[in-house]
Amino acid sequence: MVDGWSITFEDVSVNVVDDESPGGIKQILRGVTGGVPAGSVVAVMGPTGSGKTTLLNALAHRGPAPTGEILFSGKRWSPELRRGIGFVEQDDIVIDELTVRESLHYMARLRLPRALDAAAKAARVDEIIAMLALGKAAYTKVAQISGGERKRLCIGQELLSSPKVLLELLYWLL
Repeated sequence: MVDGWSITFEDVSVNVVDDESPGGIKQILRGVTGGVPAGSVVAVMGPTGSGKTTLLNALAHRGPAPTGEILFSGKRWSPELRRGIGFVEQDDIVIDELTVRESLHYMARLRLPRALDAAAKAARVDEIIAMLALGKAAYTKVAQISGGERKRLCIGQELLSSPKVLLELLYWLL
């Protein structure tokens, strides 16, 4: 059995306030329907301005409130459900002066339950470092690691809390 959540969404739309649009409202996502089975990796692709980021933000309930139905393994959005969703930002949110290991320890202290002792948190950091092949960079300052290591660090920060769903904004220029 896959330890993750499926995502289904139907007729998802997002509107924003826009003084230049008729009625002061601009629709930036209109009636999107789809789904992602648990354990899957899915890429959302399209040209600039097609709503890729808006869709991921809507699924994660970030930014303007979406309309339509979004279900995670059949459950509607709730603050409790939010804890099971990891979201890797497009722009890396890291502190360049910390090492990779220090950065993960810092996030572990912020994101893992207080009931976990320091040894358990350190073990989780070690697990993430091994999982994402960051061992060679573990004691290197974030400012000095490669772009790929930096992206894996950001993913690792989200994986610390063992999310059921991980949404990531990646942009490639071809």
